[in-house]
Amino acid sequence: TGGAGGKIQIGVGSGATGTGGVVSIASGTTTAASSAGGALSLTSGSGTTDSGAITVSSPDGGAGGSSGALSLTSGASPAGSSGTLTLTSGAATGGAGGEISLRVGDGDTGVGGRVFVKAGKSTAGAGGEIQLLAGLSTTAAGGTVTMTSGVGATTAGGVSLVGAASAG
Repeated sequence: TGGAGGKIQIGVGSGATGTGGVVSIASGTTTAASSAGGALSLTSGSGTTDSGAITVSSPDGGAGGSSGALSLTSGASPAGSSGTLTLTSGAATGGAGGEISLRVGDGDTGVGGRVFVKAGKSTAGAGGEIQLLAGLSTTAAGGTVTMTSGVGATTAGGVSLVGAASAG
């Protein structure tokens, strides 16, 4: 109570002739009727000024290789709804709202990276929606939605909004 908090560090050995070691953390499963599997929670500590950060990253790749992938996936469901994936930046009462940034890396020998957003299909109802909503303001102008194509050495990229044809 009178000093700094403790530290837990989990590490696994490196490999010199094969792949590096693996760290796997899994919550418990259950076979009991109408019961949920165990939750896995990763929470940083609170502070009197800032809360702690959580960083999930894959390191740079070696010469001639690729960097590691980072995957956030919710599971499929055979009878109910699949899980939800939510990225939320917290609200602020004494400052500006947070920011969510999605960006891919640059390429120097091929095309630049791609951001792909796709709503789900349905075989029993309407397909999923994609909504881009700018923020509202109760005291000033509302937010702006801007779509800008990339600058090119020969031709700038285009912006296309296409309504698909009906299958029926």
